Amino acid sequence: MRHCHLLENQCVPMEKLQEQLVNFSDVEENIHDKDLKDTFDETLDLELEVIHRQRLQKVKQLEQEVDLLRGALDKCGGAAASTDFGLGVIAILKGRTVQFLMKSREISLGRQTKDNQVDVDLAKEGPAWKVSRRQGMIRCRENGDFILINEAKRPLYVDGKAVLKNQKAKLNHNSVVEISNLRFVFLVNPNEEAKRKHEINRQISGVP
Repeated sequence: MRHCHLLENQCVPMEKLQEQLVNFSDVEENIHDKDLKDTFDETLDLELEVIHRQRLQKVKQLEQEVDLLRGALDKCGGAAASTDFGLGVIAILKGRTVQFLMKSREISLGRQTKDNQVDVDLAKEGPAWKVSRRQGMIRCRENGDFILINEAKRPLYVDGKAVLKNQKAKLNHNSVVEISNLRFVFLVNPNEEAKRKHEINRQISGVP
């Protein structure tokens, strides 16, 4: 901005002073988008793309494994056909080597230690060093729905969909549950399920 050296009895006309002042809107109009610096980080963008592709591949792999496992169950007439539901068993969490019986409306899952007791010790199925001591809960609601709650930092998967910490997922008959490198099939006792539905309908209708 130019400076004016005036005598004591002189002044600058207001019109001329306004012409010298810079208006923000005028400056903004003179700025073109092409003149702005691009903050694009090529390295960061490539890393994010690689991570995104890896996640997509993992999801695709899990979906394929779920389809293969379901296909195998269908060929053998369904997993429940070879499962013996004992008295009072409302559901079974079935692995390759062991099966865990659910006899109460709520059971805890995890890795059992001297200081931590759980209803379902997942270490009995196989290597469980990545399984949390308190992995989660399976709960049977009043309406008969089964809910899996993840209480650990590591995600678990139900039918190929990730369940993060403190999130819930509904378990259906023949749902595939993946915890770390361990895989299970969740089986619902059809007789117990029919009893619960009958009881619910009775309560709704008010029949004693």
